[in-house]
Amino acid sequence: MPSWASVEACSRAGIPIAAFNLYQEQSSFASDLRTVVKGVISTLYAPRCLSFLFETVNDVGMPARVRVDSARILLDRAGYAAAAPAEERDSGDLTQMSRDELHRFVKEAEAKLATEAKDVSPAGETPREDESDGAPLPDDSLR
Repeated sequence: MPSWASVEACSRAGIPIAAFNLYQEQSSFASDLRTVVKGVISTLYAPRCLSFLFETVNDVGMPARVRVDSARILLDRAGYAAAAPAEERDSGDLTQMSRDELHRFVKEAEAKLATEAKDVSPAGETPREDESDGAPLPDDSLR
């Protein structure tokens, strides 16, 4: 059953509703409809919308937030889109780090591990500060 809007549109255009129903079944109907709607928007509504946005930006009686949003929309439509946020580098990609970044990364990792370390000394015995586990000491001259 055709909608009232379809019947009204066909009546105004002088097209029999049966012909319209047949046309709706065609594979090109959706594409044709999109083309018509796009044309109506670009020729009728878009100029009015842009005019409204322009008036809003210049209307000092409008709230500042509304004026800023209108300006942002106008700039976006004119091709002046906001800059993309800076790309953050993956902190796990060691091959992309500078020597200073690597040094800082190692120091932070050592500090984190030190806070998570568990004392495994025998009960009552405290480890000496100068004891070495045999591992080479970090060379601070690499900075």
